[in-house]
Amino acid sequence: MYYHQGKVFKKMIRQLPRTLQTHVYDVLIIGGGCNGTGVARDLALRGASVLLLDESDPNKATHHNSHLGHGGLRYLPHLEWGLVREARRELRYLLTIMPHLVRPLSMVLPVYKGDAHPYLLIKCGLILYDWFSGKSTLPHHQSLYIEDLLGNSQKGIPGKVPGLRNQGDLIGGFQYYDTQIVYPERLCIENLRDALEQHSERQPVQTLSHTKVTRIDEYLDYVHITFQDQLALKPRSYPVKAKYVVNATGHSVDKLLQVTHSPYNVKVPQMGPTKGTHIMIHNVLGLKHTIYTAAVDGRPFFVIPYPIPDHETTVSPYLLIGTTDDKQWESEYPTSQEIEYLLQSTQQNFPETDLSESDIFWAYSGFRPLPASKKQAGSVTRKHIIRHVGNSRIFHVIGGKLTTYRSLAEEVSDKVIAALKQEPHWDFLSRIKHAGHCITAQRPLPGGRGINDIFAFKDQEIPKAVEQYDISPEIVAELINRYGACYTEVVDLTFPCPADPQCGPHLKTLLPQQAGNPPIIEAQVLHSLRYEGAETIMDVMTESLKMDLLPGSGLEALDVVASLVNSEKSFSSEREKTQQIQAYRDFIHHNLQWQQTTNS
Repeated sequence: MYYHQGKVFKKMIRQLPRTLQTHVYDVLIIGGGCNGTGVARDLALRGASVLLLDESDPNKATHHNSHLGHGGLRYLPHLEWGLVREARRELRYLLTIMPHLVRPLSMVLPVYKGDAHPYLLIKCGLILYDWFSGKSTLPHHQSLYIEDLLGNSQKGIPGKVPGLRNQGDLIGGFQYYDTQIVYPERLCIENLRDALEQHSERQPVQTLSHTKVTRIDEYLDYVHITFQDQLALKPRSYPVKAKYVVNATGHSVDKLLQVTHSPYNVKVPQMGPTKGTHIMIHNVLGLKHTIYTAAVDGRPFFVIPYPIPDHETTVSPYLLIGTTDDKQWESEYPTSQEIEYLLQSTQQNFPETDLSESDIFWAYSGFRPLPASKKQAGSVTRKHIIRHVGNSRIFHVIGGKLTTYRSLAEEVSDKVIAALKQEPHWDFLSRIKHAGHCITAQRPLPGGRGINDIFAFKDQEIPKAVEQYDISPEIVAELINRYGACYTEVVDLTFPCPADPQCGPHLKTLLPQQAGNPPIIEAQVLHSLRYEGAETIMDVMTESLKMDLLPGSGLEALDVVASLVNSEKSFSSEREKTQQIQAYRDFIHHNLQWQQTTNS
C-alpha cells in the first residue's frame, strides 16, 4: 500500500517499497490479525516507522471466530476478574471508536436446577459484570421469569426464547448485554488504514501481505529479517532491517521462533492453541436474542442470531452456533464429530427443533492463540502475555482476545516506545505526534469518524444518498454497516468515468436477491483491491466481502469477482486466474468435507 493526498492506495502492480533496502524501520510487525494491526496503528500514531508483514491477507486471522465482543462472563468463576474488568472497559472504547462495526447484543442466559453455577451465584456475577462496565452505554442485566423465557399465550406475553428446553427444571434466567462484531475483518482493515495515514517520507508506514518470513537474525543494534514474496512468479527472498520486531502471529508464534536466531532465544513451545468450530444455519428457531447456555458436555454454548438487524422487530436471517474447544485436533477444518457435537447441543437446548446436517449451509474452524498449559482447554487463561527476554529486540505476543486487542496493542507499544527512547539515534522528539502517549481509545477508526449514533447516522445518510446517487436504500444501509462514514468511497466507484474505462458503473449486485443475502455490489470488489490491500480472489471473497459465510458460499459471484480482480491486478496468464478460482473452490470444499465423511 501507499499513501497519497489523503487516501491509502494499492499499487496496481505488485511492487515492493524501495525503503525495504534503504530504511531501518523502527518496528517490524509480523502478523496481520487484530493484534498485529492494532500494534501497527498504535505505534504509527506515536511516530514510529512501521512495516507489517503477513503471510496471507491482513485480517484473515479474525475471520473464523464467534464474531462476539464480550466481557468474558464465563471467566468470573475462574477468578480472572482483571481480565473481565479489562474486557468490559474495552467494550466501552470499541463502541465509541467503531460504532459502525460494534453493536450491542442481547444475551439470554437460562438457568436450570442442578446447573454448575446456581442462580444466586450467577446473579452476583452479573452484578459484578455490570459494575466492571463503568459508564458503558450497554444496559445492565435484568432477571427473567420462566414466562419471560417461554412466553404465556393466555397473558399475551411473547417468549424471548421460543422452543427452549423445559422439563420442569427451568428456574428462570437473565438478560444482559455484550456486543457483536459482524465484520471483525474490517476492524483490521481500518486499523491498518489509520496506521498508513501516518506514512511520510521521514516516517514510512507500510504493509506487505502474502509474505512469508523465513529467517530472523538478531544482532546487537538491529534485527535482520528475510522474507519471501508469495505472489511473485518466481520465489525470491528479500532482506529488511528493523530496530525491533513484534511477533504477533497468533497460534503460529512457535513456528516463527523456530526460524529465529537470537542470543535471547525463547524456548518452544509457547503456544497451546485450541480449535473452535462453528456452524451456520437459517434462523429456523426465530431467535432475536443470543442464547448462552450449556453444551452436551457442560461447556459454554452459544446460539447467536447473525447478523444483528437494525430494528428489534426484525429477525436475523441466520444463526451462528458454537463452539468447540479442543486441544487435540487432527484437522484444521471442521470434522463430522465436531458437527455432531454442535447439532446434539442445539437439539438438547431446543428439543422441538429437528436439526440435521442438511440444515447446515456453512461450517468453519479457527484457533485460539492460548499459551501452552497442562490445564483443560476451558480453564486455560485468556489473558495475553508479552514475552520479552532480557535486552532482546524481539517481543512475542502470546494469547489475546478480539475484545481486548486495543489494550494489548497499547501494552506492546508502551514497551517498544520505551525501548526506542533508549536508542542513541532515534529522533523521538522531532517525529513524535502525541508525546509517546496512546490515543487509540479516543481516536475513532476511519469508518467511525463523525458517527456518535450509527442509527441516527443511517437515518440521515440513507435518504441523502438515495437522492444524490440514485442508489437503493438497502445498498446504502449495507455499505454503512461495513464502511461507516467511508461508504461514499464505494459509492464513488459506481459512477462512470470517461477517463478510466475501469471506473464504473459497478452498481450491479453480485448475489441473487433472496432472503438473507446482503446487497453486495461490484464496486465493493474494486474498493477492496484498490484501497484495502486485497490481492487475490480468495482475499476478496473471504476477508473483504465475507461471502463464504453466506448460503452458497458466494460461488454464484465467483466468475464476476475473478473478472474484476483480473481487471485490477492483471493475472499473468489465464492459468493463474483458473488457479485462483480453484483455490477458492478448494477452500469451500475443505470446510464442508465433513459432509462426505458423514454421508459415507
